[in-house]
Amino acid sequence: KYSNNLFKLNVDNDMLTYRSTQKDIVFKVQFHKYKDELYARVNEKHNSPDKAVAYELMDYGEYFIVKAIFEKHMNLPKTDTLYGAIGIDINVDHIALCETNMDGNIVLIKKYPIHKENTKNKRNEELYQLAIEIMEQCKSKKKSLVVEDLNFKQLKTRMLYRPKKQNKTLCEYPSDNP
Repeated sequence: KYSNNLFKLNVDNDMLTYRSTQKDIVFKVQFHKYKDELYARVNEKHNSPDKAVAYELMDYGEYFIVKAIFEKHMNLPKTDTLYGAIGIDINVDHIALCETNMDGNIVLIKKYPIHKENTKNKRNEELYQLAIEIMEQCKSKKKSLVVEDLNFKQLKTRMLYRPKKQNKTLCEYPSDNP
């Protein structure tokens, strides 16, 4: 809500201040993609709901990279369920898909396995390909994609000292990402 208080960006001169316990370190930065949106966020009133910006400083030996992280609001086209909808349920080992017609009746149920034994990169590629396939189905059938928005943050807190298998399964879900 209040951003990262270790960094302060001055948008007038592109200077970023890192406040350490010993002294302030000031250096010139150059942001490229979404720079205008970032600067607009930084210029908002202090307690604005969308003002939060987090900074990540990455040391690459000969140089540093500063990442400015903020929530980007996308102006996605509004869709309706005139032709029905395609809903997905994301699980640890599979993605379940259900397609309905314009009356809400189920016309297709499909299960896409996620191979947990693959490396992280292979799993990510597999998920990427599945996402493309599902989006192509939505486009070709002119149907909206429906995804449940789950927030596991409270459940994770309550399950902190539960059996290892339950904790492991729960930790595979991102905590705040839709």
